[in-house]
Amino acid sequence: MPKLMTSDKALQLILAEIDEIKGDNPIAVDVRKFTDITDHMLVVGGRSSRHIKAISERIKEIAKKNKLDILGSEGEEDKEWILLDLNIVVVHVMSSAARELYQLESLWSVSPD
Repeated sequence: MPKLMTSDKALQLILAEIDEIKGDNPIAVDVRKFTDITDHMLVVGGRSSRHIKAISERIKEIAKKNKLDILGSEGEEDKEWILLDLNIVVVHVMSSAARELYQLESLWSVSPD
């Protein structure tokens, strides 16, 4: 049986792909102390709806290639905010406006104590 990829390795793989496609200001938050639903929350910006869609598609491709679970995706019709649930990493690909409005990174920066 093949060894499963760690969430840290999966995150690094996804971040490398985001860098390759020029995603804007990716921020990864280790949320293991906050929740059991995932290990990492990743937020990245896209410059246009086409760029947001391209980032999302590249992440899906790299996930499939590396046998990562893709539990679901949301927002592909709207293309202002696409959510990809890869089980061990949840990725939010957002427009600048959506990212500024929702400020997801700050939601996960609160101490669990």
